[in-house]
This record gives sequence, structure tokens and C-alpha cells, in this order.
Amino acid sequence: MNQILQVEGLELALVGVEPQIRERKAAASVPKPKDTPLETPPDFARLVTDASLADILVFRWAEAQRCFRADAHLSAVVMMGSIIEGVLPHKAEHHMKAADQAKAAPREKTGAVKPIQDWSLSSLIDVAHEAGWLQGDVKRFSHALRESRNIVHPYVQRLSKDRPDGDTCRICWQVVRAAVADLLEVDKQAGGVAQP
Repeated sequence: MNQILQVEGLELALVGVEPQIRERKAAASVPKPKDTPLETPPDFARLVTDASLADILVFRWAEAQRCFRADAHLSAVVMMGSIIEGVLPHKAEHHMKAADQAKAAPREKTGAVKPIQDWSLSSLIDVAHEAGWLQGDVKRFSHALRESRNIVHPYVQRLSKDRPDGDTCRICWQVVRAAVADLLEVDKQAGGVAQP
């Protein structure tokens, strides 16, 4: 009871056997930070051969969690999408033969495969699935994450009328974890590390 009253500058005290409310110094309760520790990032060095890219992905993994904890849901979703967007181009670049052979690989009018930097996240997801790097369910949910991430553009958000919330973030987080797990499993089967 006193925890409730202390915010108002009051307390309940017993004087003999009689309870009395008396004034005391008001104490605003400070909300406790969310206690759960940040989830340890996966070993991105197993997914990407570029050490600086691995560091960026580790940072974004933690940043996505910090955004979520701060209830910055849109920012968290954008960070989560950027993790997928960081891993998939590297995977395609280092497995060009498989990526080039995919029907989903974006092509020039001449029929030549476009440079990786010109691929959309949608194409990267489709190629990753076609090449066997992402399972079908992860592909579908990755597209949902991509669509959620696209509301980083105010015009797109206005049209979609979407506002990510805590539930959206929890779903997106599972998608990121599943995509990274799929990619790690493929690399594990190929010999344990990302192939340059």
C-alpha cells in the first residue's frame, strides 16, 4: 500500500493499533529497465567472410534488441530487415553459380544477371530459397518482414496504415532468427564456414 501512496507523498503508518495516513516526501517510482539480457548474436563470421560486415551485423543484432526494449518498434523492424539484407547479398556473391542459375535472379534486358548490388531484397529472398539456403516457410515470412521493413518509407507507411508494435517485433525477430539459422545450417553442411 505504501508503494502506491509514496508517489502522492503519503504513507500509511500504525500509531499504536490505529492506522493513520501521514505526509512524507513524495517519491516517484522509476520504471525498471527490462531485465532480460540481450540475446547473444550468432557467429556472423561463420556466415560472412568479411570481418567488417560481420561486425556490422553483430551491431545491428544488438541494436534491433535495444530498439525493441525501448518500444521503438519501427526502428527495431528496420534493423531486423537490415540483418537479412546484409547476409543475403554476401551469400549470393560468394555462391554466384547457384545464384546466377536461379530463375528468380534479376536479369538485364540482355539476359545477363544483374550485379548483386542491384538486386532487391525480394529477389535475394527468392534466390536464397531457390538455391536451397532458406526453407519455404522462412522465405514466406522473410517476405513479410521485408514488407514490414518497407514502412521505413513514410509514403509506404501512409498507404499501408501499418504501425509495428511489440507483437510485430516478436514475429519479425523469429523470422530473423530462423533465416540466420537456415543459412548457418547450409554453411555447416558445406563445411562449417562461409565459403569465399
